[in-house]
Amino acid sequence: MRNAASSATAWAFAPGTFRTAIPRASAETRGLIDAARLARMKPSAYLVNVSRGELVDREALLDALRQRRIAGAGLDVYWEEPPQPGDPLFTLDNVVATPHVGGVTQEALARIADRVVAMLREFLLGSRAR
Repeated sequence: MRNAASSATAWAFAPGTFRTAIPRASAETRGLIDAARLARMKPSAYLVNVSRGELVDREALLDALRQRRIAGAGLDVYWEEPPQPGDPLFTLDNVVATPHVGGVTQEALARIADRVVAMLREFLLGSRAR
């Protein structure tokens, strides 16, 4: 299995317009998407981060977006939760930001409800629910 740094290098050079950052947060992945990796992206590319804010070097992303070195970013996670309302990222027209609920869909909520019901049944009925 490749380490996170070599995976990120392959990620940066892969063809495509959208790059999605989804590795786990760890000491190895903190700041993984840095200025150098952002510079390797196509000017028409979008960075989508739905994993952890610290995977992306915030200042490098802000600079790349302001200078239009990448087309934009979609952010569902931030460097601090909740993000500061006055964060300069929210003033940019090439940023789409969601309040860390981008994955909340009717389907996801239905799966969660089904799982909660199953867990409650198991708890209330004990081993008979299995």
